[in-house]
Amino acid sequence: MERMINERLIWWAEREKKFSSSQSGFRRGKSFADNLAKIVSDIRASLCVGEYTLAAFLDVSSAYDCVDYRIMLDKLIALDCPTGIVKFIANWLYRRKVRFIVNSREFVDRLVFKGLPQDAVLSPALYSLFTQGLCSDLPEGVEAVEFADDIGLYVSGPNRELLVEFCKSGYLDKNLSIRIGDCDVCNSGEAKFLGIWLDNSLKFHRQVQEVRGKVSKANSIIRYLCKMSKGMEVNTALMLYKSLVRSMTDYGSFIYFPRDSAFQLKLERAQYLGIRTALGFRNSTPNDVIIAEAKVRGLKDWAEMLGRNFINKLIAYNQNDLCQKL
Repeated sequence: MERMINERLIWWAEREKKFSSSQSGFRRGKSFADNLAKIVSDIRASLCVGEYTLAAFLDVSSAYDCVDYRIMLDKLIALDCPTGIVKFIANWLYRRKVRFIVNSREFVDRLVFKGLPQDAVLSPALYSLFTQGLCSDLPEGVEAVEFADDIGLYVSGPNRELLVEFCKSGYLDKNLSIRIGDCDVCNSGEAKFLGIWLDNSLKFHRQVQEVRGKVSKANSIIRYLCKMSKGMEVNTALMLYKSLVRSMTDYGSFIYFPRDSAFQLKLERAQYLGIRTALGFRNSTPNDVIIAEAKVRGLKDWAEMLGRNFINKLIAYNQNDLCQKL
């Protein structure tokens, strides 16, 4: 029943355009790549015309746990949500019980008066509607991207003095911070947003290094399993390689794939090592041979293909604004 209500709620929200236009989390035809592609393309466009970009990345702490039931229902009613759906959600949320296990045997039940269940099908859609309009009253020129509880705000301009504060000596104060309530947001030359490290020049060197570290650990797992007494069958080893290694390199690869040939080679070598281990080839085996034997593509070609697929998806879902940016 919950899954059926969720499908109906999403259909209504998409049809009536109740979701925020900047929200890409858990929506049909949208993904994390929409937000990353938008912010990266805007930053690159500003760099090409000699402008500067200032960005702030926010993460809502305990997002689902802080949702107030009364405010949620009032928001659904204000959005003209169908009465049947509102009644179901009210009955589903109110007087919800949570069971605690004490000393591994004693069960204690407690009533919960706020918060969305973490593993519930309805929770992502309800949270998106609950935060609808959160970034609607931003100053002119400020752009926003949202993915569930991750928010990115950025603004571009030709004059740095309008974006950041400079000290009297003419250099940027690296200790500059912005105070929001009781929290100090410090200045940084790089930030991680939706799993991708963004830096000042968009060279993605930090991202490449992190991917290499993860791939190295995955290759160690494959190497260990292949060196066991009986080892693994080649096709099984290749499946393990694709699930462990390629899944890490493919995530956002068409966005962060470096232009620097030296860093491209670092990623490619990590792939070659995994394939050699899976196929049992020596280090002297040419790279073209192992790519052909494994029937996989190089990371650069694969990233280009993922980029083309992303553009086709934008066209299919009529996301013309983002398509024009790219």
